[in-house]
Amino acid sequence: MFPCVFLDTVGSTNLYLLELLKAKDLDDFFAVFTTNQTAGRGRMARSWECKKGIALSVFLKHNLPGAYINWLPLVIGLAVVKAVNKMLEDATLPHRADIKWPNDVLINGKKLSGILIETPSDGNGLIVGIGLNVAVAPIATSICLRQVGLQASPKEVVSALLAEMHTIYQQLIALAAKDISFKDSECFGEIMRLCSTINKTVRVTGTKTFVGVAQGLDSLGRLVIRHSGDTSIVSAGDIEHLRAIDSL
Repeated sequence: MFPCVFLDTVGSTNLYLLELLKAKDLDDFFAVFTTNQTAGRGRMARSWECKKGIALSVFLKHNLPGAYINWLPLVIGLAVVKAVNKMLEDATLPHRADIKWPNDVLINGKKLSGILIETPSDGNGLIVGIGLNVAVAPIATSICLRQVGLQASPKEVVSALLAEMHTIYQQLIALAAKDISFKDSECFGEIMRLCSTINKTVRVTGTKTFVGVAQGLDSLGRLVIRHSGDTSIVSAGDIEHLRAIDSL
């Protein structure tokens, strides 16, 4: 297992790392996790409490190009999907995880995991936060590993997540060093294959609300949606996957 500090309880693992960075220099890929996060935050400042689940935060010290950072929520989502699916395959379970744009991981259409990327106050490096439901699904639209038959311990899940994250992180560093466009990478192809939002009818809620078909991702990882004869590029907002009957 990669070096990772376990915290019995903490308000937010992301905030813990952000405060720790103000006090001292941290090694690249320094990580902390807890199974009792009491004041976590998700995207758009939503609360994310963690009870019988995992809250994991990792410090990425390498300053990646801006174009790569735009893709990071999806890249980390890919790492989570690969880690979870490997555990499911090893346990000979039929379920599989997939990515929901921009920063969620689903199983059977329900939320298993969410991702939050934050920047330290000095602008150096990034904090990657992952929340993942292990034993409890907190709301009706969520799911946990226990519900699909996976009995892995939090430590085993964290170890699997860190291994996949580290592999993909090293791939990003190598791509950036060669000045390769992210859309020309193997990682991009995997995201497109495992992102269940693509080709789905979706409802977008943000500055405006509309329904359309998610056709793909642009060079910055934004969602390209076709609706009412027009094309919209969505960089933020809530995306709801719709069933055929919902879109009527």
